[in-house]
Amino acid sequence: MEKFHSRILGILLSLALMFSLTPAAYAAGVRDLRLQTALAAQLKELDLFLGVGVLEDGSTDFDLDRAPSRVEAVTMLVRSLGKGVQAELQPKTHPFTDVPAWADGYVSYAYDQGLTKGTADTAFGTEDTATGAMYVTFMLRALGYADGADFTWDSPWSLAEDCGILPEIVDRNNFLRADAVAVTCAALFAEQKDSNDTLAQKLVDRGAFSQAEFETAFPRNPFLDAVPEEPEAPSDATEEEQASYDAAIDALIKGEMNVTVEARLEAGTCTVLSTRTDGWAHGPVFVLALVYKPGSAQGAGETVLLPLPPRNGLGMRAAPEEPVLSADGRTLTYTCTIPETVIVNPGHPEEAVLSEAGLYQYTVDLSTGESTLEIVALA
Repeated sequence: MEKFHSRILGILLSLALMFSLTPAAYAAGVRDLRLQTALAAQLKELDLFLGVGVLEDGSTDFDLDRAPSRVEAVTMLVRSLGKGVQAELQPKTHPFTDVPAWADGYVSYAYDQGLTKGTADTAFGTEDTATGAMYVTFMLRALGYADGADFTWDSPWSLAEDCGILPEIVDRNNFLRADAVAVTCAALFAEQKDSNDTLAQKLVDRGAFSQAEFETAFPRNPFLDAVPEEPEAPSDATEEEQASYDAAIDALIKGEMNVTVEARLEAGTCTVLSTRTDGWAHGPVFVLALVYKPGSAQGAGETVLLPLPPRNGLGMRAAPEEPVLSADGRTLTYTCTIPETVIVNPGHPEEAVLSEAGLYQYTVDLSTGESTLEIVALA
């Protein structure tokens, strides 16, 4: 990784564009679910979320990278309400004929409490995929809201945002078990309808877990530390510092070429910018950079271009996928996919490997701009 001061950033970006000569096929992005995996483990400490088995290393298999079925979504909901034990012991009271025996108690509890309905009079739709709207509807009902009165079941998003149970990392369209974990964690810190008590406090009062156990599992709200997208400069920032910061941002997002800002994340000390520049004859150019803010130790406008692996033999860089800030805003994670090993000068004495095939997982310490890399084999 190299640091670049804003006054020479334009020159260096021009050089980067000059060396990007040819297009390359780009594999579909793979979601980085490390944050959701950590959150699932925190929920497991409170017996609110269980996995589907055990991995070879002895850790829990949460199976987060697939969509939940309706019966799984209801099971996760009931456990998240601290009623898993009660549901296990509850006799069948629901009218559905397609629910497996192991889930009868969970569906019965949710049905009796008005948290779920069937797809028909005698059909629950057990193996149907649970959409994001469906799971968010379940959670809003758990908070005391009624669909038809407070929101509509097929469009719960506005109320969910107002309640604070829809973190930015949730994919509404491709809703996975990982997204159910994120919604559930956020809901623990959400206030119930017409009450100042959170769902977590309700569960403490019910004896699902103690306040100490909750604070051990969740020392803070994992989604509370987000910084507004357009924070104001510190009040003690000089005009020169602010000008340096603004110039560095402009150098990345403005120009004669067609620059698209793919992502902009705001941490306490810096702005993370992911850009794509189109219009070049040989394909798009991707840049992922940190621009440090006034008052930071690095200095206003100091810019760090983060590493991206070559995606072809001429050095064009792969697109960064899923840049995510940690809850405390101190760490950035992102990935890049290299579907096949990239070799330059194949068959010649100068043959060399530029990039091994794999999922490149980067972790960046935002206080220093230093990054670490782990390459994971593609399935």
